[in-house]
Amino acid sequence: MNACPTSVPEITPRLLLKDAAYGAAAYGYYELSNYLSFKDWFNGALSLELSNDHPNMCIIHRKVALILGQWVSELAACRSLCLHIEDANFSEQEFLDLLPICFDSCFKLVEEVQEFDSKVQVLNLISVLIGHVHEIIPFANKLVQFFQKLWEATLSHAPATEPRLLAYFPCLVEIMERSFDHLQVAVNIFEDYTVLGGIEFL
Repeated sequence: MNACPTSVPEITPRLLLKDAAYGAAAYGYYELSNYLSFKDWFNGALSLELSNDHPNMCIIHRKVALILGQWVSELAACRSLCLHIEDANFSEQEFLDLLPICFDSCFKLVEEVQEFDSKVQVLNLISVLIGHVHEIIPFANKLVQFFQKLWEATLSHAPATEPRLLAYFPCLVEIMERSFDHLQVAVNIFEDYTVLGGIEFL
């Protein structure tokens, strides 16, 4: 869909076919998301469609807006659901039937979104769900698999440990033995050594 030519302004069967295809892509985006790079499609063909100001192009403009709405609506739903769950009047019993769908949708959405802020929004919703819903045990296996996969993906982007930094650790211990003035800083450094160094550090 990246190579889609920009539409001609006349209302032709070809334009109506494109309108139908965009409508189908908007409504079936959930299934298409594994096969279609939304970012590339938007930066390519959809941006070209929007740049054509001919009055007849309002047909295509509406469908592009629908496509954008389908994508953005998932993130807006995450924000709204977070606010709803954190509300004082939230009823867990009424929400329990929706919990499986909610978790599955969150897991899929984390994989779909590419922007860091979007991933944080979805992870925030998962965190809020875990914190506010007491019937979490049935989802424990799925959550463990999800967080393990997320951790492995994060590790692939984590900075490698620097052996020279690990060599400075004994100096830190000596400093700690002399004074506790910088205890908080030292604790933070210990944490970083443990997280980044892992087994090599321990």
